[in-house]
Amino acid sequence: MRLFDRLLPRWPLILAAVFCAYIFILLWNVYTSQDLLRLAADARLVADSQRRSAAISDFLAERRNAVAELAESHDINAYLINRALGMSLQYGLNANLDAIDAHFRQKVAKKKLRGMPIYSRIVYQDETGAILSDLQPSAPPVSLPPGFEHEVKVIIDSAQRQIVTSAPVVYKGMPSGVVVTVGDLRQLAWLLISSGTGGEAGEPYQELLLSADGLDIPAPESRIAPDRAFARALVQLPENTLVPVRDMTDGSTTFADSLALRTTVEGTPLSLVTLIAERSVYGHMRSRAFLYSLSIVPFILIFAAIVIDRLRLRAIKLQAEYIESDRLRHELEHHNRELSVEIARREALESELRENTARLEEMTVALRRSAEKAEEASRAKSDFMATMSHEIRTPMNGILGMTELALETPLTDEQRDCLNLVKLSADGLLTIINDILDFSKIEAGKLSVEAIDFNLHGLINEVMKTLAVKAEEKHLELLCQIVPGVPQRVFGDPGRLRQILINLINNAIKFTASGEVVLRVLLEETLGERINLHFSVRDTGIGIPREHQQRIFDAFSQQDSSTTRRFGGTGLGLTISRRLAELMGGRIWMESQTGVGSTFHVTLWLGLSQREVVAPPPQDLHGKRVLLVDDNATNRRVLSGLVLQWGMHPTEAEDGVEALKILEANASTPFDLLLIDYHMPRMDGFELTAALKQDPRLRGLKMIMLSSASIRGHGARCRELGIDAFLTKPVAQHELLESIHTLLGRTCLGDAPSPLITRHSLREERVVLKILLAEDNAVNQKLMLTLLSKWGHEATLAQNGQEAVDWFARENFDLILMDMQMPVLGGLDATRQIRAREAADPSRPRTPIHALTAAALPEERESGMAAGVDGYLTKPLNKKELLDLLARIKA
Repeated sequence: MRLFDRLLPRWPLILAAVFCAYIFILLWNVYTSQDLLRLAADARLVADSQRRSAAISDFLAERRNAVAELAESHDINAYLINRALGMSLQYGLNANLDAIDAHFRQKVAKKKLRGMPIYSRIVYQDETGAILSDLQPSAPPVSLPPGFEHEVKVIIDSAQRQIVTSAPVVYKGMPSGVVVTVGDLRQLAWLLISSGTGGEAGEPYQELLLSADGLDIPAPESRIAPDRAFARALVQLPENTLVPVRDMTDGSTTFADSLALRTTVEGTPLSLVTLIAERSVYGHMRSRAFLYSLSIVPFILIFAAIVIDRLRLRAIKLQAEYIESDRLRHELEHHNRELSVEIARREALESELRENTARLEEMTVALRRSAEKAEEASRAKSDFMATMSHEIRTPMNGILGMTELALETPLTDEQRDCLNLVKLSADGLLTIINDILDFSKIEAGKLSVEAIDFNLHGLINEVMKTLAVKAEEKHLELLCQIVPGVPQRVFGDPGRLRQILINLINNAIKFTASGEVVLRVLLEETLGERINLHFSVRDTGIGIPREHQQRIFDAFSQQDSSTTRRFGGTGLGLTISRRLAELMGGRIWMESQTGVGSTFHVTLWLGLSQREVVAPPPQDLHGKRVLLVDDNATNRRVLSGLVLQWGMHPTEAEDGVEALKILEANASTPFDLLLIDYHMPRMDGFELTAALKQDPRLRGLKMIMLSSASIRGHGARCRELGIDAFLTKPVAQHELLESIHTLLGRTCLGDAPSPLITRHSLREERVVLKILLAEDNAVNQKLMLTLLSKWGHEATLAQNGQEAVDWFARENFDLILMDMQMPVLGGLDATRQIRAREAADPSRPRTPIHALTAAALPEERESGMAAGVDGYLTKPLNKKELLDLLARIKA
C-alpha cells in the first residue's frame, strides 16, 4: 500500500516509461525481421547464381562427353584396326578416313545451339601429330596443353575466344591419337541472362563470365560492358557473397547502386558474376537509418515525460512549502515573543557573568604569578643541586683514585679493610651523586641524549665486567646472552645506554639473594637504517607485588620503607632509566612475581653504523666437539648458543659426575675441548680435572676453566693440574673465541708446559706510550701520573692549556689527555690550537686527544668534537675505560 501511494503521484512518468518500452519492443521486432529478410534474399540470390553456374558447367561437361564419344567412334576404331592389319592409304585406309570425315560433318550439322552449330571445327590426328581428318584444313593448328593425350580436356582459349575440347584415342591400351573439337566462345553468352535497363521490375540485372586473365563474356542482350579495372575487382570478390559495388569503386560506374555476386564455374577458370540493383533486392525493406531514427522517439518521449513530471512535482512542492512557511511564520511570531522575554533574562545573567569573569581573571593572574614563582624556585633548586653535584664529583675522583692506588700497595689486613670500606662508601656516594645529578637535570629540563657511533658488544662486556665483582660478592651468576643478529656497532648514546643497563643490573643484583641475573639482548625490528633492540634483565630475587608495580618507576619510590632500610638506595635509578629510555625513543616495563623474580624490559631505537662489518663464522672451528660442564642451565644455554654460532657441536653436562660418564662413553672419539665451571655441587672444576688426569685416555684433553671471580691461587692451581686456560665470568664473546682459537691452534713442543691463557695474556705485549697530561688539579695530577707510570707509560704534565700547546710544539706524543676547565688557556682552546698546528704541518700525524671532564653534557660533547676532541673520559676516572683507551691507542 505504501508503494502504491508513492507511485501514484508519478503516474505520467510511469505511463511514458511503459509506452517507450512497448515502442522499443516493436522496433526490435522490426529490426530482427528486417535482418531475417535480408538473409533470405541473400540466400535466394546465391542459390540462383549457383544454379546458373551449374548450368554452364553442365554445358561444358556435355562438350567433354561429346568429344570423348567422337574419340571412341566406330569409324576411328575401324581405321585403327585396318592400320594395324597393315593396310595402306591407297588400299582401305582412305575409305576409313572418308568415313571419319563424314561422321565429323554429321556431328557438326546435328549439334546446334539456338540454330548455330556448336562445333566450328573437328580435327583427328594420330599419335605422331599428323592430322588425319580436319573439317577446316586451312585453319591454323590447334594448340593443346600438356597431358592432352592421356585425358579428356576442355580449354577456354581467351586469345582465340574459342572453346577447345580434346579426347585421347586409345587402341588396345595404347595412345593412338587425339580428337579435337573447336567452338565459338560466344556460345557461353547464350547461357547468360541480362535485363538491360529494366527487368521485370524495371531494374538493371546483368550476368557476366569473367576470368583472371581478362576474359569478359557478357550476355547477348547486354549493352553495358565493364571496364578492365572493374572486371579485375569483380574477379577478386569473395565467392557466393553479396558485396555492394560502391564498396569496390569510387561510385562512377553504372552499377554503383548494385550488388555484385561471384560464383566459380566448376572445372573452368571462369567465374559467373551477377550484378543486380540493390533496390530490387532490398527495396521492400526499411533502411537501418530509418529504424535508428525511430529509436530516438522513445527517448524524446521519456525526456518530455520527466520534464513534465518534475514541473508538476515542483508545483506540488512549492504549494506544500507555501503552506509550511505560513505555519512557520505563525510559530516564529510566537517564538519571538518568548525570545524577547528570554533576552531580558539573559542580559541580567550576562551582567552577573561579566562580574564573575573579572574576579576570575584577577585570580588567574595571581595564580600564574604563583606558578611562575614555584617554577622558578624549582629550577633554582634543580640548578643548585646540579651545580653542587658537579662540584662534588671532582674531589670524589681523588678519593676513589687514591683509594684504589692505596689498595694496590702492601697493607695490613686492618688497613685493607678500612680502605675497602672507604672505597665501598665512596662508590655508594658516587652512585647517589650521579642519580641526584641526573634527576636534577631531568627536573631542570636539561637532560638530553647524543648520537655517535659505538661498539655495542664492547659496551655490554664493559658493563658486565664492571658489575661482575658485585655479583660475585653475593655468589650470584651474572650471565649475558647476545642473540645472533644483534649488530656489533650501532649509532646512539653509549653513555645513556650504559647508565640504563647498570641501573637495571644493579637493581637485580641488589634484590637477589641467590641464583642468577641474566642480561639478554635481541633484535626486535629493522626499519631502514634504524633498528629496535630489546634488552631484558631477569633475576631470581624477591619479586615485586602487583600492587606496587605501578609506582616502581616513580621518583624516590621503592616497595615500602622496609625495602629502603633493608637494601638502601634513593629509588631514583628506575625513574632515570625510564626518562632516558623515553628520550632515546624507547620504553621500559617490568614483569614480576613475588618469590620468583623480576624481568625488566627496555626497547630502544638505535641507528645502524656505517662501520658495521659482519665477520663470517670461523671455519677452523667448524665441526669441533665441545663438552660444556656447568650446573647452571642458563649458563649452559648461553655457552651452547655461542659455540653453535661458531660452527661447533656442543654437549652439555650439569655436573662433574655426569661429565665423567659422557667422557668415558666417548673415549674412542674424544672431545676437542672442555669448558668447565669452577663452582659446582658434588664435584667442582678442579676435582673434575684431577679425575680426568687419572685416566690416560682423557689426559690430553684441552680444557678451559671458567670462574665467577678471580681468586688468588686459582692460576697456580690451573697450571698444576694442566688446565690450558682460566677465564673469569662473565666471559666476553671475543675473549672466549680468542682463547679457543689460541688453545686449539697450539702444537705440542715436547714436555715443555704451555703457558696458561688468561684475560691478561690475551692482551697485546706491553707497548710504552708517550702521553701528554693537561690537568690543573693537584690530586688528579697525582692520580693520573701514578696510574700511567704504574702501567709502564711515559707521562708529561702540563699545568694548563698553554703549557700543553707548548709541549706539543716541542715533542710528539701518542695521546693527549686534556682537562676541559683550566686556567690561562682552557682545554677547548688548547685543542683548537693543536689541531691548527697539525693542519699547518701535513707531515705530522694526527694525535688523539681525549677530554677529561666531570660531566660531559651532549652540547659540551658537540662543541668538543667540533674543536677536534676524539673522545671523553668522565670523572671520577674509571680505570677500565682508561685501560681500554690505552689498548686502542697501542693497537
